[in-house]
Amino acid sequence: MNRKTMRAVMMREFGGPERLRLEEVPAPEPSGLREREVLIRVRAVGVCYHDIINRSGNLPRTRLPTILGHEIAGEIVAIGPAVQDFRPGDRVATVQRVHCGRCDLCRRGRTTLCKEGVFFGEEIPGGYAEYVVSEEQGLARIPHGIPFEEGSICACTIGTALHVARTRGGVQLDETVLITGASGGVGLHAIQDRPVAREGNVVIRPMMYVALTYDHRIVDGREAGHVTSGSPSITLKKNIGLAYLPADRAAIGTTFQVQVRNKLSEAKIVRTPFYKRIGGA
Repeated sequence: MNRKTMRAVMMREFGGPERLRLEEVPAPEPSGLREREVLIRVRAVGVCYHDIINRSGNLPRTRLPTILGHEIAGEIVAIGPAVQDFRPGDRVATVQRVHCGRCDLCRRGRTTLCKEGVFFGEEIPGGYAEYVVSEEQGLARIPHGIPFEEGSICACTIGTALHVARTRGGVQLDETVLITGASGGVGLHAIQDRPVAREGNVVIRPMMYVALTYDHRIVDGREAGHVTSGSPSITLKKNIGLAYLPADRAAIGTTFQVQVRNKLSEAKIVRTPFYKRIGGA
């Protein structure tokens, strides 16, 4: 690699998509790689909703300016002197972040919970660029036959769905599961997961976060209530609270009955404060 510059989508301040600018920036130098670092030519990168949250400034670990993108796939073009598991030419994908490999969580195999690790697009530059650098423990080899586009999202969308359904959820054969946000990346792959896809009964319900406002004389912020239509519990803070409702019932202005301390109060949807719709019609 002899290039001194590369194209990258830079984020120098938080805000809307207009804050992302295509720029010519210095390219990583192979001679500058540290012991376990790998230089990758990016062939595909996913756009995750995490990137949108990141762009809004809601992730405090983000260091500006930065290059977003943690769903990265490409080819290795150079390696550091202590890299053991990869060679130039290998097809690899990132696993969202680079864990430290030394802490107790890493030693127990819980690398995604590592507090000492760094996340692409936050503490280190991500994949919205022609090249990216990662330590080797943040990579996985892509088998031949899997396109870069598919390999780039394996850790984030597919890995998250597998972990939730199998490890955290303990989904068993013949169980009925509810998959919310089923038109998003994680939801779509959760539907295809085994045993969910083959043996389970899948209930797909597009959902939406909404903000409710209601009678503050009944709601004092110390009680938890629920929407009597059967939606999940919501936590009440003063006279505003969040609920997770079916997308087809989440229009602004819709009213509900909220139960607190065995009393009913009318609640009205006033906004969608954080997420836009997640899930299809």
